[in-house]
Amino acid sequence: MKKRKDIIIAITETAIFVALAIVFELLSKLIGLSLPQGGSISLTMLPLLIISIRRGIGYGFVAGLIFGIINFFLDGFYWHWGSIFFDYLFAFPVLGLAGLFRKKVVKSSNYLIPAFSLAVFMRFLFSFLSGVIFFSSYAPEGYLSKYGELFGAIIYSIVYNGSYLVLSLLLCLIIAFAIYPVIFYKIDLEKIKK
Repeated sequence: MKKRKDIIIAITETAIFVALAIVFELLSKLIGLSLPQGGSISLTMLPLLIISIRRGIGYGFVAGLIFGIINFFLDGFYWHWGSIFFDYLFAFPVLGLAGLFRKKVVKSSNYLIPAFSLAVFMRFLFSFLSGVIFFSSYAPEGYLSKYGELFGAIIYSIVYNGSYLVLSLLLCLIIAFAIYPVIFYKIDLEKIKK
């Protein structure tokens, strides 16, 4: 009976964190921090990263997938059907990889840096690939004429996606360090070892 109760609590907690991510995404759009071809500087990733550390990779992956689907319907921004996968269905679930550092983050807040950085870097890879494959035609002419079509698209995608993801990562880390004692206080180390 206790195991069933724990699962219900974990699912409920995951749903709450997904809802919080959606609120942060809507706030970033309301404030106007969104970029022209998608992406924004926001705290959207923070709840997904936190649930990954609190509950593990599986819950983080599911939370990211649910958020990605809902975000697609809220945002609806795509130029090619393939970008739906790269920008929504692949990019957000990989934030669950922060859960790899679960045991270490519980012991020391310093491990938030590699946990968040790995997860956001993996999200960057999917956004970068989407930028090169599906959005290269939106690269400014200066990039394409100076570096060539493919290399210009690569540089543009790195700059475009890297700019908002690095700033969002830093924002998430600052807030996570500030609220670390509050958000991670109820994790039972004995359950993590199992």
